[in-house]
Amino acid sequence: MSESDDATHDGHALDEGPIWLAIARMAGPMVFGILAVMSVSLIDTLFIGQLGSDKLAAISFAYPVTTVVSGLALGLSAAASSLVSRAVGEDDGEGASERALHTILLALIVTGSVALLGVFITTPLFTLLGASEDTLAHIESYMRIWFVAVPFLTMAMMGDFIVRATGNSLLPTILMCSGSLLNIGVTALLVFGLWGLPEMGMAGAALGTLIAQIVTVFGAVWMLTFKTDIIRWKIPGLKTLIPDWVRAARVAIPAALGNMVHPFTLMVVTAILATFSEDTVAAFGVAGQVQLISTIPLLALSSALSPIAGQDWGASKPERISKSLKLSYWLCVIWAAVIAVPLWLFGEPLAALFNSDADIPSEAQTYLRIVPFSLFGYGMVICAAAAFNGMDRARHALGYNVLRSLGLFLPLAYAGSLVAKTPGLYGGIAAANVAAGLVVGWYALRWIRKHGDEAGQASESESEGKGSRSERDASQDWGDLQPAE
Repeated sequence: MSESDDATHDGHALDEGPIWLAIARMAGPMVFGILAVMSVSLIDTLFIGQLGSDKLAAISFAYPVTTVVSGLALGLSAAASSLVSRAVGEDDGEGASERALHTILLALIVTGSVALLGVFITTPLFTLLGASEDTLAHIESYMRIWFVAVPFLTMAMMGDFIVRATGNSLLPTILMCSGSLLNIGVTALLVFGLWGLPEMGMAGAALGTLIAQIVTVFGAVWMLTFKTDIIRWKIPGLKTLIPDWVRAARVAIPAALGNMVHPFTLMVVTAILATFSEDTVAAFGVAGQVQLISTIPLLALSSALSPIAGQDWGASKPERISKSLKLSYWLCVIWAAVIAVPLWLFGEPLAALFNSDADIPSEAQTYLRIVPFSLFGYGMVICAAAAFNGMDRARHALGYNVLRSLGLFLPLAYAGSLVAKTPGLYGGIAAANVAAGLVVGWYALRWIRKHGDEAGQASESESEGKGSRSERDASQDWGDLQPAE
């Protein structure tokens, strides 16, 4: 991106100005964007819940698997955000552009392969997870279409993360909200057969997602190409493509595993709950959807920290990362205290919006009276992991997620189920959240304090790639980024 180009790179330098303002600038719009995206899953569950408890159980079985695959897409997107934000912090505009293009190509190859595999293993996978024959038929009608949507979902997600890496959170949020509204509208038409369309049930929910994601991809390409001019679409050269894929893999693999490890534990917990009854599985799925909406501010906060930490690390300002994390921790504690009380009081009527059959709402309320008080610990873990992904320290971020999910969440939930069945299982989840948050929160700050002198230093693989870009006389000017002040 040379100075001769007329394109304007809308964004903000997140390594300057008040830290609270940088967080607010990034997290504020993301609250609405994540709310829009999460509302798709929420409303899908609402729609499907009206079709019967058997279909609600089916979507509850599907949820951990869709979350695992989405976690892979998130890991690849986190890699793009990390590479681009650090290039922005280093004032390497050409490098940021090339890394964005290269990570998109890698993401499409990887998720396209996963989607193809998923179509063929749907039946044996969910049979293994304990779905009954009747429930399995509903799962198949949903998942085989949903898998086709995965590459489109990934492309839209990559566009969002790349633009946010430059400090622009508003434009991706508008695209996310628009795509989600389209998804909800199309899904309603197809699930219930409105406006003369055939009533497709669960398959309609998946097809609505596919259609909306295809449309959203066109918006993402427009945003990357014309609105922000971040990417120049061209045939990449192997000299920079392969090193960038190596850099991306260093972040994407641990980040994807980190995003997938918790959904994996949810699949195991779902299998445990299936030994009690399918209604218990359905109640767990409903409670998870209600909780997911309540954690949107925490998710937005963690999304903000990745580009902030990436730019600060690239600009050799680790002290700003520490301050950002401390502020984020306090915000997690405050939000958990605020949201736990209404979920305690109104958990059952909220669950009844999804399904009022038998004991599902009351069972969901049991969960919502135990777990939400512990969500501050969950927030601290995801904030620390997001910051370390942005800093190109994704293995540490993976360790934080593994500690919470495999080291604490799964064993404590299982032990609790043996002692007190479902209430005990929910108590184990809460204990895991608290313990993981305190340990990870402390360790992350300690690590930055001890290793802050590594900030701004290129890794060995990055150093090898910089020469080729310099030889092409790349511009180091990143458009009109403005300090966050």
